[in-house]
Amino acid sequence: MRKVGLVLVLVFVVALPMLGAMRHAGDAVAALGVDSFDTTNLTTLGDVDLYRGGFRVGHLTATTSHDGMTSAELSIDGRTLSLKWQIKPVRFWGRADGIAFATSFDETTQTFNDSPGSRQIIQLNRGMIALLSEMLNEIDRLVRHSQHSARSMDWSEPTDNYNVWEPDWMNLDPFSDCPTCSGGGGRWVTICGNDWVNGEAYGGLTKSYLCELAERDANNKCTNGWCLGCCQLLSCDSYCLEGDFACIVAHVAGRACSRSWQ
Repeated sequence: MRKVGLVLVLVFVVALPMLGAMRHAGDAVAALGVDSFDTTNLTTLGDVDLYRGGFRVGHLTATTSHDGMTSAELSIDGRTLSLKWQIKPVRFWGRADGIAFATSFDETTQTFNDSPGSRQIIQLNRGMIALLSEMLNEIDRLVRHSQHSARSMDWSEPTDNYNVWEPDWMNLDPFSDCPTCSGGGGRWVTICGNDWVNGEAYGGLTKSYLCELAERDANNKCTNGWCLGCCQLLSCDSYCLEGDFACIVAHVAGRACSRSWQ
């Protein structure tokens, strides 16, 4: 059983004036040829300089328009990848070193409809697409860490993913073992039998990271007086431009706990 839908949210368009600094790149980004990046200009838009061995080798920008279109441009080692996408319907437009490509996702057939020659261009530029996605991952992590550090714990923005169904983690009902309740002896038992929720995430990120964010969203929506997180999570659905990269929408269905008198 899966529930699929679409959501329009923007991950990295957040004011981050406190983030200006040189950052060490994560392993995934380093493997693609960038060992550090400068976030001095990272304020309301994705805007970072890329470094290798202490030398500036590239630049990444990301912007969002009022109509929900997101654009990103990666320039590195004399090459340029420009990518634009929208969420509903799922569409990509781009240029790789000046050569245009375009594709759209058909929800009926669950396949991409590429313009002539586009799939070959996309595949030939898989490395650039991968670096773009991994860098957007890095920016998103910085955004979330900065937001979390600037305020006290907020259940709507958990710092870690979780799926911890522990039926006895908290007993909020002082009459759970009342012998006169419900016509006789018994107790309230926490069960995995409540409504399903849709966990959603978006952003041009890698599939694994975007699905992690969708799981967090589902767990937030499941959390209630009986369980922290969902008692059941289904597999993640995502829409990605190439392989596990440039994924702009992810969905995870989760089920919340409830209680039954037994």
